Amino acid sequence: MTIYVPGKVTLAKEFTWNESVWNPSMLSTALWLDAADASTITESGGAITAWADKSGNGHNAAANGNPTYSATGMSTSKPAVQLDGTGDALVSSITGIGSFDALDVYMVTQTPAAAGVEVDSGIFWGYGNVGSASGSYPASRGQALASVTSSLSGESIAIVYENTSFTGGRLGSSTYTRAANTAQILNSKNSTSGTSLFANGSQVNLGLANIITTSTNTAPSNVGYAVDSNLYFGALRASGILIYRTLKFAEIVVSSTLLSTENRQKLEGYLAHKWGLTANLPSDHPYKLVGPTP
Repeated sequence: MTIYVPGKVTLAKEFTWNESVWNPSMLSTALWLDAADASTITESGGAITAWADKSGNGHNAAANGNPTYSATGMSTSKPAVQLDGTGDALVSSITGIGSFDALDVYMVTQTPAAAGVEVDSGIFWGYGNVGSASGSYPASRGQALASVTSSLSGESIAIVYENTSFTGGRLGSSTYTRAANTAQILNSKNSTSGTSLFANGSQVNLGLANIITTSTNTAPSNVGYAVDSNLYFGALRASGILIYRTLKFAEIVVSSTLLSTENRQKLEGYLAHKWGLTANLPSDHPYKLVGPTP
């Protein structure tokens, strides 16, 4: 049985997290999806139909396909929303996203086993057009944070822009190798001032980027085409086509402004302590040993 009390989430006897000290509601967020709060997940016939937004903005995520919920789906035996890669996705409609000057996305996620060369094995988030485009970058394509492989660099986390395949531009595709079947904290910062990527509390070196650079403007407001209102998790929409991949999500927090270093680290600490990932944080992280407080 699942019991939910405001400020405290209990899912299964071994999983208890007290959110009354600090949680994402203390930030200015556009979207907050939390698999630990089973009261936010609507199911029908064993499949998830909706995942409610806890930010207060009403940006609830609707389900494409048949995502499922598991109380022990993550590698840390914590709850997960699971996408099977054959039509499953979560879609949150965020009015005005096309005019955002920043998109700061945090998530606890888990990818499947490594894939073959030159393919994508996971699409964490993506946005894109509906088929009509203008401008030179990236014309008629969507943009996403994905897990990709290449013959030169192996399996890596990358920001990509593509039409229907992932053989084009990559950001940092040879600098951070993800761990298969292992929960991790990812943060991608996309804004008019440039792009950066953090993994488990450490910034990823993007010096070896291909085509896209750390200074590339990847804010939704200026990516070279008209962005629709939808933010996809587990899928990328490009030229009107949805591309799906197998993934698991435990928690997703999105801000339409870039969080300060202090707030980024608080959010990383919150996620690490909540989802059993403190060992992944660097030794000098301010919240490695103790969770954040207001």
